[in-house]
Amino acid sequence: MARVCPNCSTTNETGDICINCGNYIPREDLTNKKKDKKLKAEISGILSVSPKSIELTELKRNEVKETYLLLTRTDFETDRFSGTVKAPEIPGFKFKTETFEGLRNVINVQIEAKKMEIGILYEGFIEINTTIGEARIPVQLGISGDSPQLGLDYTQLQINLNKKEKSAIFNIVNVGCGTLMGTVKTKTPWLTIDDSSFSLSKDGQAEIVVTLNKKELNKIERRGRMSLEGSVNVETNAGDEEIKIILYLPPKKTLDDYKKYVPTVLISIVLIFLISVSYSTVKKILTPKEIRKTGLWGEMVGENASKKMTQLKWNPFSEAEKLVYTIIKPGEGQLCEIKMDTRVVTVINATGKDRPYTPACSPDGFMFAFGLPDPKGVSKDGKYKCINLAIANEQKLTPNVLTVFPVEGKAINLAYDPVWSPDGMKIAFVKTSSSISLYGDIMILDYNNAEPYNVSSLSEKKIHLLGKSPQWSPDGTKIVFEDLNKEIYIIEPKSRKEKPVITKLTDKDTYNSYCPRWSPEGDKIVFTRDLGKTMKDRGDIYIMDSDGKNMKSVIARADYEDLNPDISPDGKFIAFDSMKYGQEKGDIYIVGSDGKGLKCLTNTPDKNEKVPLWSPDGKKLAYLGYDEKGCEIYIIDMSDKNLSPQKLTSDGNEKSIPTWWDPKHYDRYQKLSSAKAGKNK
Repeated sequence: MARVCPNCSTTNETGDICINCGNYIPREDLTNKKKDKKLKAEISGILSVSPKSIELTELKRNEVKETYLLLTRTDFETDRFSGTVKAPEIPGFKFKTETFEGLRNVINVQIEAKKMEIGILYEGFIEINTTIGEARIPVQLGISGDSPQLGLDYTQLQINLNKKEKSAIFNIVNVGCGTLMGTVKTKTPWLTIDDSSFSLSKDGQAEIVVTLNKKELNKIERRGRMSLEGSVNVETNAGDEEIKIILYLPPKKTLDDYKKYVPTVLISIVLIFLISVSYSTVKKILTPKEIRKTGLWGEMVGENASKKMTQLKWNPFSEAEKLVYTIIKPGEGQLCEIKMDTRVVTVINATGKDRPYTPACSPDGFMFAFGLPDPKGVSKDGKYKCINLAIANEQKLTPNVLTVFPVEGKAINLAYDPVWSPDGMKIAFVKTSSSISLYGDIMILDYNNAEPYNVSSLSEKKIHLLGKSPQWSPDGTKIVFEDLNKEIYIIEPKSRKEKPVITKLTDKDTYNSYCPRWSPEGDKIVFTRDLGKTMKDRGDIYIMDSDGKNMKSVIARADYEDLNPDISPDGKFIAFDSMKYGQEKGDIYIVGSDGKGLKCLTNTPDKNEKVPLWSPDGKKLAYLGYDEKGCEIYIIDMSDKNLSPQKLTSDGNEKSIPTWWDPKHYDRYQKLSSAKAGKNK
């Protein structure tokens, strides 16, 4: 909204500072503006609406305001009536439900002030259509820009003594005007605040350091690994906020704890001496602690992997091509596999029962990574609030739990969408704090360390991305993913101690981007681009270089929504699912990478086919098919002249997106893992 500088009369389109003289431009008084223009309600028929307007022009910056509309009859009859409500185009304004039916209908309204700009008066009408009349109810909303507003970059922090962390940092920002004054206090005895008071002008920022009180920590009795919860209170002239502090404690060491290591130490010394005599170069040896952490995964990678597999009678080249997925049955969840030579479904392990999570198959085909619920971490509504990352295989019934998320308190920690790096040494996965969101922190877990680390957050650059469906590049050096704002990013993870390099490839201000997939060589990324201008113009298939350049359209159809593209292993074709505007069921298509030769493979009006995935050899295409009986997994043999879909399952239960594994690609895994081992010598 344009504003005129009172000092030099220059018109400024954006910002609070004059582009000509540099003076501050005061924002418009919303109270006076509201009085100048009074919107009126319009009600027809025998419909009664109360209140007849919503006027909230003094909202706080981070406030979530709830109000309501009461719809009744004016003729005092007892017949129920129904209808719909339509929200005005105001940021942060929404209804909890847009349809109603009854004699007295309460329409709950929720307003998120943080989505609005300070100093702007937002106006519009609520459109109400019922069987007994219609109404237009005026709405005026705004955040006053004359007062300070409290802003925080974090509302929850953690200090992990297992990683030798001793403090945590958060920032206080004045996101309003005026002067924000306040203090930071804590009633938690094992926490201390270095600088407790602050005074901030507009956009001013204060860094607050929370440190541990060692004297008070020593008074706490520890029994194994445990976690504590504390809090820090920020009290200001613009409102108060509480920041939760979670402390992870290692078990307290005693003399008896160290005695049990004496035999191990002596044996290790003897072994090291013998090896040093036999070899001029001593290779890396895992400590007993690391060996306990690695478990099955640690046994299956690295220099001794081939020997260990021989002992277990495991030969990847004798294994059949297979699909791995999870399934939700009544009251239980299962991790399953289907081998292509027998088409028999095998249950590997139990999983969560609230929703199916896509599992991952290791490059050697021996292990499966998946989300395993902690039975102790269940909320009051019966949903899991703690799902750890675990691995299992066909020969070991008890899975190895790789992460240990806390189950105490109200915190939610869910691990899902795992994906193995091509060399088998790392697992990337998503960790979310929401039971309904598919977006979360992108984490990496090394095979020889049980503590995952975040690669989608750079605190010094104020970058904290929430993403989903991470995908490793073919050379294992990068991860591509879709973030919460429908943008595509690439992460180049370095190590636990080095900061990752994060690159944004798309621009959400111009279009939405999602469903990214690597090309076989890793030099291209195919994705869905959504201009979002009209409902008929959503979902076109695009391809770009891995650095975001040379973006071009592969297929763009005005009346179709094209999603979930996947490039064939030879790079010649792109498979995707597509739904015509106004219909509820889609089909599987393929098209050349140059956009030529579009072909529908399914054309089944009674089914909704989604998420096609090429097999590693490019000879088959797997996908999910939905009909009135439920969800099933299908494949199409691309060598079949008729391209007839073949049903692999017939139980009708909800399923995750399946994952392919092909033994012909095991030699690639051997080369990558051997190269990795050589670098670590």
